[in-house]
Amino acid sequence: MTFALKLKYKEFCSQGSFIAWGIGFNYKYNPDDHILEVSDARKNSPLLHIYLDRHVSRYPVSYIENLEKATQINALMLSNNKTIDLSEILNGSRIIAILENSVRLSRYSFNLEHKKFKHFSYGFCNDFNINLIKIKEIKTRDSKNFYIAKLRTQNSNEIKATSFSIHGIMKNLSKTAINELMDIEYAHYHSQSAYNLLSASSNMESISHILNNGFSPYKKITEYNRKIKANSSH
Repeated sequence: MTFALKLKYKEFCSQGSFIAWGIGFNYKYNPDDHILEVSDARKNSPLLHIYLDRHVSRYPVSYIENLEKATQINALMLSNNKTIDLSEILNGSRIIAILENSVRLSRYSFNLEHKKFKHFSYGFCNDFNINLIKIKEIKTRDSKNFYIAKLRTQNSNEIKATSFSIHGIMKNLSKTAINELMDIEYAHYHSQSAYNLLSASSNMESISHILNNGFSPYKKITEYNRKIKANSSH
């Protein structure tokens, strides 16, 4: 797995049916119809049913771990680092909408984790109206992975980024998009491209956190609370 995120699991049968418990949500997977049910853990009520296609259904645990971390990161952002439990701060249609966003983030992350770069690029570019994202893995002599990425907007403006990790390439693309392309995109008559790029950059940063073993939403809250206490004591 790409990050240290421990979920509790219980298998129901040898065919692969299982339930997993996360922060605020339960995940029940049925391999017969490839449906993942996401439920509110407190109310034990279904919120979302997700169809896992042939590729994702081969690694349902991997996908759920990406999804769980995506929900925690969304909770962090929406609560200003106060909680990692979406169900604490949202309900009704709002929680469904954010869960659907988490589903998209988890699919992007899953494709990158399994190096399905074309699948990632196709979905991400369509969702954010980006002309092109191309990621290439370079094998080095010391067996370290090295990645090169290119992003092109609908206005044909381009940036490139490099990294020794997949989460790093997402982080670097996100930063470079903001630092080098945002002003150029805003200068175009149709500034919708700039808003698309801003949204894409924000999502790439979230994907980077999902894929980064070193990023823990729980630790982020702990660090934030420590800073608040330190500032209030002065």
